[in-house]
Amino acid sequence: MALVVGDESAFEFDIRDGQMAFQFLVNGTCEKEISMSRDLRSSVNDFDAYLERHPGCRDLTLSSISVGKGSKFKGTFYKGATEKGATLGSPITATFNHGTARKAAARMVAGLSLGNPEDVLEYRGISFHYDRGASGKMEDTVIARMTVFSEIESSD
Repeated sequence: MALVVGDESAFEFDIRDGQMAFQFLVNGTCEKEISMSRDLRSSVNDFDAYLERHPGCRDLTLSSISVGKGSKFKGTFYKGATEKGATLGSPITATFNHGTARKAAARMVAGLSLGNPEDVLEYRGISFHYDRGASGKMEDTVIARMTVFSEIESSD
């Protein structure tokens, strides 16, 4: 497992090169404690020591979880499904059971990377990145990454 910190707004823990990622947005007491030092990136060197210096960061709430294939791997170890039956590698049409898709909002969520497909369908609290098939038709597309995020972070 690796701790990834790209800026001053979140802690992200990645497993197997990003195949699974857990993100904790910095807010509340933690944000106040680090506001002067802006030293979030130093947490990568020794996370336990960082939490000793900033105890308010121990109480952050998990804001999103993401599963997909990492950049070094062709597949993924994750074999689960959403409550509506969508799985990684299944056709994007499997997401239609989640209701009406909406335009994906810009937000901080776990698993964001340049390796993710640009195409995304978003539903309330969950988004699906997908790879278009060789034909470019919806029926030839597959789910490459699924991200569940806090409703606090979602917008309707």
